[in-house]
Amino acid sequence: MKDFKITDDGMFVIAASSGDLEMVEGDAALAQQIIFRLKTFKGDWTLSPDCGASLEQFIGQPNTRSTRNLIEQAIKSELARGGLVISPTVTCIQLSEEEVYILVEFASIETSGKKLQIDSQLDLRTGKVFARALNK
Repeated sequence: MKDFKITDDGMFVIAASSGDLEMVEGDAALAQQIIFRLKTFKGDWTLSPDCGASLEQFIGQPNTRSTRNLIEQAIKSELARGGLVISPTVTCIQLSEEEVYILVEFASIETSGKKLQIDSQLDLRTGKVFARALNK
């Protein structure tokens, strides 16, 4: 797996030495794809309109166990789409009345038996998702 390298806030990274777009591959590319899907609402990306976990659908929902279960299911379903991640573990925990902590754990595609993690937060007031890979 190979992709253009992007920052945590979605900006392309340009190599200082060549001026070319930097690339990532393997686990780093997979982590970027997972983060992209967490932050994307279906229909937002015209090149792949079915892509995205659509977490904005939870804006205004109460931060209950039931809502967090629905968030976990939405993420698992999106990550399984197209075989991106096989059997991810998704855990949602209440941080505050409006914020949900989301931990996504998945198998490395580079190292057998290694688990990688994406650490994220969902704001139920705005639908904004902050996400970062913990194991780069």
